[in-house]
Amino acid sequence: MKDEQKTKSQLMAELQELRQQIDTLECAEKLAKNLLETANTLVITLDNEANITSFNSYAEKLTGYTKTEVLGRNWVDIFIPQEAKEIIPEVLQKAFQNRPEVSQFENGIILKNGEERLISWCNNVVRDNDGQTNGVLSVGIDITEQKQALEKIKKISSNLESRVQERTLELEQKNEQLQQNKLEIEKKNITLRVLLDQQLATREELEGHMASRLQKLVYPYLDLLGGEVASLQAKEYIEIIAAHLDTMTSSFVKKLSNPLWHLTHREMLVADLVYQGKSTREIGRLLNISPRTAERYRNTIRKKMGLTKKKTSLYNYLNSVLSDS
Repeated sequence: MKDEQKTKSQLMAELQELRQQIDTLECAEKLAKNLLETANTLVITLDNEANITSFNSYAEKLTGYTKTEVLGRNWVDIFIPQEAKEIIPEVLQKAFQNRPEVSQFENGIILKNGEERLISWCNNVVRDNDGQTNGVLSVGIDITEQKQALEKIKKISSNLESRVQERTLELEQKNEQLQQNKLEIEKKNITLRVLLDQQLATREELEGHMASRLQKLVYPYLDLLGGEVASLQAKEYIEIIAAHLDTMTSSFVKKLSNPLWHLTHREMLVADLVYQGKSTREIGRLLNISPRTAERYRNTIRKKMGLTKKKTSLYNYLNSVLSDS
């Protein structure tokens, strides 16, 4: 009797423990279902024929289909775009085989309104109590916007790269053109230097020819004229003429005609006599003017040449600035 009571007590205890385990399992199942229903991801299960066996609330919200509309129907027939209907069954078959290459997969699905969305899937096989595969659990994330943004970034990057290449090519072409222009300028400079050298040689040749003709045709007559005149003043005129003839091949006269100074003809004569080393009194005598008038000319010339407030003598200035080196 006591053994029977003990056996009943043990059975009651075991029954109570079994009920607690059942309650725990039911609680866990409710929690799992709740998580699946409230998850912000697509959660679906397919049997071995790719028929839909579960479809969570987010999947309803995203696709526009209700559970009633899709449960028991084929996933490929409802959601897969026409161009992928031959590929996806192969992918699902590999998923049923637990092949690692399809554990992560991306493909497009067609929503009820005809819009296509890109989904990134995580696939796991579902097994029965005997360990046999009886379907696949797929958890998906809508990556349409991310993919579009990535494609836009790639397009922008490609455009920028293309523009950089075009700009680089343009700069290289401009640089090549600049190098060609530089070579052309260098050639022209060489040509110009040759022409200047030729011009200088021609000028020196002409000046030499002029000097030779002066020596042969002019100076002899000046010597004869100097021997014939008795006036000291006339002799000085002849000497001045000879000195000018000596400087005809120099740049003195051109320099003295500097337009910045605006010298009159009489002022140029006075400046020339100063350059010849003549005193104010001698200048007055040679030009038939008074020494005071000659001094006024000298002061006017100094003013025009910017020497008014300087201690530099007019003679030194003319010799330093106007004489040929």
